[in-house]
Amino acid sequence: MNWEAAGAIGEIVGALAVVITLVYLAVQLRQNAMSQRATVEQQIATGLSESFRINADTDIPRIWALAYRDFAELTEIEAAKFAFFLFSHLKQFEHAYIQHEMGNLSDVSWEAIDRTFRETVTISDGARQYWKFRRTAFHEGFCAHVDRALLKDVTENREAIIDFLTPER
Repeated sequence: MNWEAAGAIGEIVGALAVVITLVYLAVQLRQNAMSQRATVEQQIATGLSESFRINADTDIPRIWALAYRDFAELTEIEAAKFAFFLFSHLKQFEHAYIQHEMGNLSDVSWEAIDRTFRETVTISDGARQYWKFRRTAFHEGFCAHVDRALLKDVTENREAIIDFLTPER
């Protein structure tokens, strides 16, 4: 065997090794991206669920129900509690919005989260009033998204949701 043939075989083996390495790296990057997306989706779902679970055992549901109909009905303390809860709640939605924009949250998950957002936050009188004064505390893209949602008729079920939350006593 001559050295030229051995060199040609070495180059072919080397090129093949590079191609195999690149394919392996592409597969690993894809799997890592899928894993990262799954982790982000789980963190967002867990955060929202935990927030609802914790606040269900407080005075927040009653305050939230009052704020849906008429924010002016809240006492000063209730308004403050509502504001703290809503800020936290909006930050969670903002995080989901940013993760979706970055490609770390699937369209399917984002649509469900956004629908929940529209059916809770954007139809609340209190949330709408709060947003006017606190929107500067949020990401510009999220602000534009919320502003667009507030301009639309956010849900056909607005009155049904409000009636469910504030039944006649």
